[in-house]
Amino acid sequence: MEDGEAQKAELEILESIFGDLIFFESEDRVRISFDGDVRLFVRLPKAYPSQEPALYELSGPSLSRNDRIELENALNETWLENIGSPIIYAWVTVIKDFLEAKQQKTQEAEVSSDVPLEILEPVPSVVDLVPTIYHGEVFTDRKSHFQAHLARVFSKEEVTLVLNRLLENSKISRATHNMLHLF
Repeated sequence: MEDGEAQKAELEILESIFGDLIFFESEDRVRISFDGDVRLFVRLPKAYPSQEPALYELSGPSLSRNDRIELENALNETWLENIGSPIIYAWVTVIKDFLEAKQQKTQEAEVSSDVPLEILEPVPSVVDLVPTIYHGEVFTDRKSHFQAHLARVFSKEEVTLVLNRLLENSKISRATHNMLHLF
């Protein structure tokens, strides 16, 4: 079988098996899309597969550098094992297997946990500890504005929490008048 016939037969087989994944950009360029953003671009030289290898470009922005190197090494090894034979189907299989293994590792990592969830107790956040703050009406005298803020507190720590919460408001933090703190 001549190279042109071998290429045509390989592409027809690929289309019948991976119809939803494969896209023919031209007679000698094929794009294969996988889950996520991983894509394999393949260019078929005229003397492929008997004398020249298919040329590939791997695209996968979500792949880590190590994953990309590992996958490219696997593709190159597959080519070396199949010199002179059609290779695209084998490459597609290598990539699919690699992505499935990666996904399985991710799922296993999410499932396995050293600490059972039942033992975890919620830790109260600072938001939960700040006493309720009551705000009075704004009183305006000439260009100055005054407003009372009240909170029931039982310790100096609660006073600090209330003051910090009030100072989160930019108008209060920019105030130039003396603030009166009663405890």
